[in-house]
Amino acid sequence: MQEQQTNQNNLTHQNTTQSQKTQTVGNTQTIPTLSNQERPKKVYQCDICHDEGFIFYKKRGYGDEIYEYSKRCECQIAKENQKNIEKSDLSEIYRRCTFANYIVGTKEQGEAKEKAVGFYRECTNPNPVSTAYGMLFYGQSGAGKTHLAISTLNNFLQYGKTGLYVNYLELVRKLSQFSMDYMQYNQEISKCISVDVLLIDDLFKSKSNSDISSAKLTYMIEIINHRYYNKKITMFTTEKSIDDLLTIDESLASRIVQMTDDRYILNMNNVANFRLNKQS
Repeated sequence: MQEQQTNQNNLTHQNTTQSQKTQTVGNTQTIPTLSNQERPKKVYQCDICHDEGFIFYKKRGYGDEIYEYSKRCECQIAKENQKNIEKSDLSEIYRRCTFANYIVGTKEQGEAKEKAVGFYRECTNPNPVSTAYGMLFYGQSGAGKTHLAISTLNNFLQYGKTGLYVNYLELVRKLSQFSMDYMQYNQEISKCISVDVLLIDDLFKSKSNSDISSAKLTYMIEIINHRYYNKKITMFTTEKSIDDLLTIDESLASRIVQMTDDRYILNMNNVANFRLNKQS
């Protein structure tokens, strides 16, 4: 008799447990439901903000009142930085250029690297004391000008600024093609003047100064003047000397020098052609 009572109690317990895991619909159908412990745990791409994009926190304000604030999560900043990199027109090879993998082979290259790092730090200082917003690398081909300039641009992109890399010859070719198309022309110009950081590589690349047409000069004046007056960070690499730039257009050259605050003009003429030395 006692054994029958025990079995009946066990059966009642099983039915009770089963009933907790089912939900009756009408009089006939039951749908099984999961207990909280059995529910699968949601997986987030970001464990910090749980994919909301913002972090919410409370802070005591005026009169001891508690206010709720929000700030962008690191995941959103990283996504935006990646978008900036993709929009920068940097090739995959150039995206790998960093200060760390820039090979310093001479004293001049070491000094140029220190200057480039210093320029980046000054421009990203929340309390800037410098008036520099331009940097000019000049010297012969193969001296490492482009690598250093792109390394600086990559750092700005990682910091969160928008940036654009343009090759001088490709840019003037595009603008020449669009010279009769107002919308296309303005679109190309707008890309160059709107970004936070612009790098013009191989500025005024030519066999001689006389090869630089008035149209090509006008394109550069329009872009550089806008960035000069709005104090936007602009970097240049060129094989032209300062005297060459003054000969091409004295007013434009003077503005480029002013943008550098006379401190970020990096002469790399004494650096041997590094690319040829690597191959030999």
